[in-house]
Amino acid sequence: MATKTTAKAETAKKAAEKKVTETKAAVKKPAAKRTAAKKEMKVNAYVEFCGKQVEEKAIIADVKKAWTKSGKKIGDIKTMDLYIKPEESAVYYVINGTESGSVAF
Repeated sequence: MATKTTAKAETAKKAAEKKVTETKAAVKKPAAKRTAAKKEMKVNAYVEFCGKQVEEKAIIADVKKAWTKSGKKIGDIKTMDLYIKPEESAVYYVINGTESGSVAF
């Protein structure tokens, strides 16, 4: 009788180990995230009107220059909205939703 009890205990132990192994196999770790950074698309934007051509970077630089001339820091800029009016040769800007002004282009 001792062998039957021991055999049953071993069978139950093996079944329990099998369940644990199956459970571990069923729980898969998520795939490693790709660490390769996405390449940013390079964009060059130009405004052309009546024979004038102005690059977007130049417009932004002019607005930043006007911002710093007023005694503020470039690091204070959180948002910059630009309204380009070629017929007036002007760029109107709103910085951080509250400060506004204009620069010529």
